[in-house]
Amino acid sequence: MIWDVIVVGGGPAGLICSENLASYGLNVLVLDDRDEPNMDKLCGGMLTERALREFSLDENILEREIWGVTVSYREGESFTIDYDERVGGNVHRTELGKYLAQRAVSNGAEVRSKEHVKKLKIRQDYVELSASETYQTKMVAGADGVNSIIKKLLNPMDDRKSLGFCVQYLMSMKPELIDERFGKRNEFYYGGDVSPFGYAWIFPKGDCLAVGVGALLSKVKENLKTYLENFVKNHPVASQKLEGAKVIRFDAALVPLSGLTSINYSDRIVLVGDAAGTVSPITGEGMYYSMVSGKIAADVINRAFHKNDFSEKGLSVYQKKLKKRLGSELKWGVWLQNYFLKGQSSNVGIGIMSDKGMQKLVGDLLVGRKSYTRILVRAIPYWLKNKIRNTIRD
Repeated sequence: MIWDVIVVGGGPAGLICSENLASYGLNVLVLDDRDEPNMDKLCGGMLTERALREFSLDENILEREIWGVTVSYREGESFTIDYDERVGGNVHRTELGKYLAQRAVSNGAEVRSKEHVKKLKIRQDYVELSASETYQTKMVAGADGVNSIIKKLLNPMDDRKSLGFCVQYLMSMKPELIDERFGKRNEFYYGGDVSPFGYAWIFPKGDCLAVGVGALLSKVKENLKTYLENFVKNHPVASQKLEGAKVIRFDAALVPLSGLTSINYSDRIVLVGDAAGTVSPITGEGMYYSMVSGKIAADVINRAFHKNDFSEKGLSVYQKKLKKRLGSELKWGVWLQNYFLKGQSSNVGIGIMSDKGMQKLVGDLLVGRKSYTRILVRAIPYWLKNKIRNTIRD
């Protein structure tokens, strides 16, 4: 049997892609190497309101609604931004995977777990995938993450220095204590003592917390788990809020933090989600961008079937559509990542975080309500002042 499309990877990007492809009447198979699609994936788990609305996600999957954020940027200094409406919600990735997989299956896709794709060969009229058995398909959507075997075929020299590294504890806590200490807010912590060129987070759910530390891989000089343990046990604010919480599970993973992958398509292949670099370099938000890439990929693949053109040239429209929709936002995210995180312990970073107007923009950015360009314009004066100050010193 030759499938119309095989989607490799059952995360949000792959499942949204497969759901849409199946709704177009294509014969779709999803192969995922976990026991269940998306199972126990390292992730804070926040779905922003724009993701919930744009993809018509059922509110029942939310473990906790989020109505605000708290940002700590140096010892003893923080700010809270609360909204008069819900700005998102936190989910368990395993449950999200089950939900999205069921949506895909309901539209006609088939999902197979415990299927690890080891090899891929592009033939003249189809692509051959080697897993527990050999599969043949007319098109492949590579949604198999940052270490994607599909991505390695397209980008063999991909720079791993631009990757981020994240470690996370899932910690249990009584729901009443979570309500008392965190309410309906996600918390972000910045500073060189918290993370080497990154940040820490605490995302409350029903009866547990996602507590993690992320950093640019090239800046990590020691075990990042040491930073996580120090954050949990010794941070002047976080350690008190986490008192009594128990570690359920530890996870570690690489994430793309350099914007869109340079090449996201080839003959009979497109990349989506983490494989395509669809993660915000400054906020770490990935699920929304991944699902957007999955929808765009599905539309482009459907177009390829209508035109009977699966060539690299024919699929080049995918890169154009992806750049138009996400490229600018993720590109400026790289700039802001470098600017904010490099200055997080300096007068520049403190000055930015102390500005009331900037605080509101930072909150809006973290919950996906404002574009990167808005915060960029507000940050430029601080950047110029810092450049002038450094020039004078030199």
